[in-house]
Amino acid sequence: MKKIVGLVSVVLIVLAAGAFWFQSKINETIASKINELNNSGFVVKHEQSTNYIKTSAKGEVEVNSSDKAISYILSDMKNLELKKALELQYNQLDSNTKANLFEGIKFDYDFVFENFNGKVNSNIYLTSLSKKVMYNLSADANDESAKWLLEFLKNKKLQVSINEKKEYKVADIDTVIPNEVFVTIKGWNGNEKNVSIPLFKISGVGLYEKEFLLLSGLNVDFDMTQNKESSKTTIGTIEFQQADELLNIKNLVMNSTYEKTDKSINTQSEIGFDEVIAKSYNQEALNLKKSTLKINVNNLPSKTFEEVAQYFKELKYEEYLKALSQNGTTFQSSGNALNYVVKGQNIFNTLRFDLSFGLNKNGSIMEAKNI
Repeated sequence: MKKIVGLVSVVLIVLAAGAFWFQSKINETIASKINELNNSGFVVKHEQSTNYIKTSAKGEVEVNSSDKAISYILSDMKNLELKKALELQYNQLDSNTKANLFEGIKFDYDFVFENFNGKVNSNIYLTSLSKKVMYNLSADANDESAKWLLEFLKNKKLQVSINEKKEYKVADIDTVIPNEVFVTIKGWNGNEKNVSIPLFKISGVGLYEKEFLLLSGLNVDFDMTQNKESSKTTIGTIEFQQADELLNIKNLVMNSTYEKTDKSINTQSEIGFDEVIAKSYNQEALNLKKSTLKINVNNLPSKTFEEVAQYFKELKYEEYLKALSQNGTTFQSSGNALNYVVKGQNIFNTLRFDLSFGLNKNGSIMEAKNI
């Protein structure tokens, strides 16, 4: 009996020691992340309670140094060219503008981490814009839109929930900006490779105003590595009205791929829709059916957007054309469409085309110009 009691005691001690060690490791990981943020342009205020079952925390993150914060945010971006483009745009701002736009932005957060199964439920709330922006919003007591925005931030209406799989959901927004616009966004969710917004709508506030924009069934799938990108976008319905002009697009599809090697860049793009209807003063002005356009560009010289832009900035058109020719660049386009009707007149019932254009690798620049 004593041996059994002793064995049970040893097991309990081991379990307790293991739970204490695991709890300590969780606390160390959280403390390390907070320290990382504090050294990267943010100020973190953190409250936490931890037991053997779960870790609960809440706090606030404020942007303290815009340069450090932006650098930290962009550091993990996989698309290097997009990262460079964003850095370029940011660096074009002067120091005062950077501070006015970013310093003082605040987020509240809370999370619950289940210690043994690793599940995480976290929420992030935007609670404040930059100090300069918040000052100016508060300064005008008669600005109804400013009052709305301040209340919107105070009530933490902009909320994003994220789990351990990096799946996120944005809290539904159904609000009205006084004297301006109704805004409805519902079901917005996604992950590292998908964005889905079932409903997005904005409309005027006047009783007889006809202006509105509606997107329903928006879904974007994307995959991105250092040298390859692909995306597929579908929108079930697009409706846009301004005064007595109405546009309706059904089942819009946009697909694209981009692949880069050491020597060349290959791209494929596709856009299509089931139907486009345009009306003016309740009279149908345009009706287009089942249309698709595909464009493929292969063997583009493997250059960055900045390098290509530099050719045109310096007016070196012939030099870039020579690079296209020597790389054997090809352009291909195909498409089809059905039943195009414009102002009641049938333009065609069926249209198909297939075009191809290539530049000879061995051709000279003068030969390319004479094509």
